[in-house]
Amino acid sequence: MRNRVDQAPFKGPTPSRLGSATARAELAQFLRSRRARIRPADVGLPQGTRRRALGLRREEVARLAEVGVSWYTWLEQGRDIHASEPLLERLARALCLTPTERAHLFELAHGRPAARPVITPTAVSDVLKRVLDAYPFPALASTRRWDVLAWNQPAALLYGDFGKRPVEFRNGLWSMFMDPDKRTQMPAWERAARVAVARFRLDAARAADRSEFDTLAAQLARVSPEFARLWSETAEFVAPLAKCLGGAEAMGRAALVGRSAT
Repeated sequence: MRNRVDQAPFKGPTPSRLGSATARAELAQFLRSRRARIRPADVGLPQGTRRRALGLRREEVARLAEVGVSWYTWLEQGRDIHASEPLLERLARALCLTPTERAHLFELAHGRPAARPVITPTAVSDVLKRVLDAYPFPALASTRRWDVLAWNQPAALLYGDFGKRPVEFRNGLWSMFMDPDKRTQMPAWERAARVAVARFRLDAARAADRSEFDTLAAQLARVSPEFARLWSETAEFVAPLAKCLGGAEAMGRAALVGRSAT
């Protein structure tokens, strides 16, 4: 089961997050109507024998959207609670909304159109590359999915030369589990790997569209039983990612430059 990272913060309603009472009531009605029209088979769920209504149950929508059942129930009741953009995006996918319906969902929840999808960069600018080359400590430029786009010479000495790896394997999470040198450099590799998985899971949950995260996780789970085990477990803590950088003390301060790489 995926870790429901959005569930913990929502312990109760928070002030003035979803606009006016009228907008919240319209949003509640909109969600109920869209939930009612979806058949379980449409989203890969069993029909069951004790279902009173044809549509999805609230707990089924919550599970599909990876949110708490109580939080989603409050949303359908028109309560004044927080709804982030990534969470609304997951609701839109769980409810199989059309582009027009997705836009209406954001208008009701935030009073403005939905943000345009984020385009993940595939390269860094020449300016950023020069900054990396001039930086005296290990530095990387990576995407939100931890795909490494550029690095400097100190980083190559510390993490290995990414240029010798296929482009699809130039990824921080992939390197953690598939690079044998990582284990020799990191005495507490098991703990560091668990922290890395928890952080990657958190980044995936924060993304409006987590499909690229899930694709990488599925690929890595097929070749790494250790990753598959950690990914299936519920993350109990999230520690600073710097604690995962074994050997950084010997090289000086490690830096992560330009996470968005744009």
